[in-house]
Amino acid sequence: MSTRILRSIVMAGSLLATMTAMAAGPAGAPSATASQSGAKRPAGVPADYVRTSMGYFHPSCIQTVGAGERILGGGKIAKADGTIREYAACKSPRYLLTSGKKIDVGEKVRKVRDETVVYASMLADMYLDPAKGGVETFAMTWKVPKNPTVDTGQFLSFNMSAVLNEIYMQIETDWNGDDEQGGSVNKGWTASPWNCCDDGTIFRGIPIPLQAGDEVTGYIVYMQSSRDYNVLVIANGKSSILKTPHYTDFANEVWGGGFTGAGVQDCDSQLPASRSVDFSLGQLMTNSGKSVTEQFVPYYDKNPAEALQCPGFNITINPATKINTISY
Repeated sequence: MSTRILRSIVMAGSLLATMTAMAAGPAGAPSATASQSGAKRPAGVPADYVRTSMGYFHPSCIQTVGAGERILGGGKIAKADGTIREYAACKSPRYLLTSGKKIDVGEKVRKVRDETVVYASMLADMYLDPAKGGVETFAMTWKVPKNPTVDTGQFLSFNMSAVLNEIYMQIETDWNGDDEQGGSVNKGWTASPWNCCDDGTIFRGIPIPLQAGDEVTGYIVYMQSSRDYNVLVIANGKSSILKTPHYTDFANEVWGGGFTGAGVQDCDSQLPASRSVDFSLGQLMTNSGKSVTEQFVPYYDKNPAEALQCPGFNITINPATKINTISY
């Protein structure tokens, strides 16, 4: 693991003590509102369900993981002092972000990204050669884009991810990202790590409030000592981390920058004014120590009728500079 990665993780450890205070609502943090500010949801999705990039979840199926905590699986989370807190198994269905299709508890979604998104969704995708091992260290950096000129409660998410079977370890920079309080939103930009969807439960680290222009660095790192993945975001002098189980395997797919949106009716005014986001690859290493020779490739998921409203969506892959550009 590189010196830069190690320094960042050490820095994150010193910063995590501040995250508990952030959970209580630091000065200047985006305020939570009681509604989605006019943003529409598919018919049939219950009003108390929470909108996320992976679809709509019942509040009981969303777990916020605090500073120093570690997801153990099986309904258990280890607290910072080593004691165990338990959470009830998710017993409510979830609903896909675009169609509102219901996914029953225990039902598998082969490729969540194929159905959850609305308008144009896109990502820079890479499958790793299984013979070379899975993801050990994956790091990317990007900047928060300019605010949309019009805010009607639309949801925008710029993200990176590592995929393990049907487990998605994701770091998101979200506009109007939701919290777990029955559909309320964190207004403005926030960054947070996510894990979806072990037994129907989605996990989220404490969100970091951001401003346009802030630099965001995401790390997804396998920790040999604890045999788990650390999903870590550092931004604006703060950090948030999810310590998530290994699930007996290594991630074998990475998304080197992606976009998901919902509730957009006007592509000019309701998308970020900067019109593009550059995702810079810092490091991608496998647990076998073999070099990664695969290249990112563009992946688009568009509903044709909706995509016509936003014709400028595009992914540019530049292997020489290791920059993937999401433009719109």
